[in-house]
Amino acid sequence: MTVSYNFDALTSTWMGGIRILLRWKGSIWKRVYKELIFWFVIYALINVAINMCSAFHKDIFTVIRGEVRKGCVGLPHIFILGFFMNVVFNRWVNIFAKIGFVDHFALVIESNIRGSDIETRILRRTLVRYLVLAQTLIFRDISIPVKKRFPNLASIVDAGLMTDDELCIFESKDVDRYYMPFQWSLRLINQARLKEKILSDVIAFHMTTKLREFRDTISHLLIYDWIPVPIAYPQIIFIAVRIYLCMLMIGRQVLEGETAIQTDDKYLKQLFQFPVMTFVEVFLLVGWTKVAESMLNPFGDNDDDYDCSYIIDRNLSTGYAIVDAVEYPPSNQDPFWNIPSPNPFDIVSKRPSLKSQPYHGSVADLVVKNDKSSLSRISTLRRRSINKRISMASQQEPSVYVVDGDYRKSAAPIPLSQRKIPILNDDAYFNTLRTRLDSVTEESSRNNSLNEASKASDISES
Repeated sequence: MTVSYNFDALTSTWMGGIRILLRWKGSIWKRVYKELIFWFVIYALINVAINMCSAFHKDIFTVIRGEVRKGCVGLPHIFILGFFMNVVFNRWVNIFAKIGFVDHFALVIESNIRGSDIETRILRRTLVRYLVLAQTLIFRDISIPVKKRFPNLASIVDAGLMTDDELCIFESKDVDRYYMPFQWSLRLINQARLKEKILSDVIAFHMTTKLREFRDTISHLLIYDWIPVPIAYPQIIFIAVRIYLCMLMIGRQVLEGETAIQTDDKYLKQLFQFPVMTFVEVFLLVGWTKVAESMLNPFGDNDDDYDCSYIIDRNLSTGYAIVDAVEYPPSNQDPFWNIPSPNPFDIVSKRPSLKSQPYHGSVADLVVKNDKSSLSRISTLRRRSINKRISMASQQEPSVYVVDGDYRKSAAPIPLSQRKIPILNDDAYFNTLRTRLDSVTEESSRNNSLNEASKASDISES
């Protein structure tokens, strides 16, 4: 399984980084030291061979070195390697999301297949075993450690994941047999429904849906192994990085007499001839490439590959613990029954000093002053209120008034959306709307008084 280092990185201190750097298992040091030694030997051999040549050959090498240095600048190896690393990392994360854990389906089994008799317990345990069996059959075809643990089907029977009768049925088929444990599980669910161990067809359908989801999840592992990253992609990465490193071994050579410090000390002169930054670049490039290559297939036997054997063991033990011998606690009042707003009781004398972040908005406690922005907001709200009142007044029925004893209806007012209002600033716009509101209110009151007068005249005539 991938190496865990979270405890060493609990806080962002410099000692946490040092502790992570001192790790060996799964570290970058373990991955690159052999290739780093190889490139150091290559550089040393080229350097010794050139310094032993004549001056004429040194001049020829100097010309070649200059051309190689010019060519190193234009290589797009960093871009190619970065894009390849992104593809490989996303693939690595997606594969782990499809590993499959039986906890969810085991909880569904335990909650929907009720009963404590022997037959019901066998039913629940068999369903869990079939899930682990299906996962084991896929793991042994894609993972080297699982294949070594279960080299044949007889070893699966010896491990207790399959019975002899099931092995005979399994070997009688010549096609891909990954589906058979799920087929057996569906038959058990149907039998449990017929025996009314499952209360309704809806629950049985829900269980089959969860079973199908688990099957779809682990089947993606076989698809990822079947269709890898196209082989041309890792090949071009390997070629680009190694060609660039070969060019570095030639282009970064330092010949005798080219050091900036002139000294008669032989060892000090050789020390200043060593290209430190060249090998820092070699270390970073080799490490970056090794990380991408190790994540390309996480089902291997490296330190950071998935421990599929542990996942099989864990699923079997956890699944059996969920569906069998379940004990429930009594339903009593909790310790916070009489506390309105409880907090967990502190079991230590001093609470850790952690900064409390309340659950509310970041500007919830901000007090806004009565400045220009707030006045603009208030005028906007009042403007909306005035617009609403004008529109309501505009939608009233036409007013009735009396002309020479005849009742006539006034023309309907023009809707507000059809009125041409000039573009004004906030104050002018507010004053205009207030004036129109006053006129509409005055017209409405005048019409009401005319209506009352007409009604009074009708009553007097009658």
